[in-house]
Amino acid sequence: MSFKESKFVDSEHLLNMQKKEKTQFLCSSESLKKSNIQEQIVKKKLIHKYTLYSSQCSIRLK
Repeated sequence: MSFKESKFVDSEHLLNMQKKEKTQFLCSSESLKKSNIQEQIVKKKLIHKYTLYSSQCSIRLK
């Protein structure tokens, strides 16, 4: 069941979603450390683009 499919989501599922996002973020930030310029750009945009950034990392992982 995806996050969008459920209108009612229990707290455990929310915690799992948060853990998943953190894992994706860590993965993508590690890969970006190869380029300092990219890393600086990411840090500046991080707060505003966190959700989009996580989904992009998820796509790269597949």
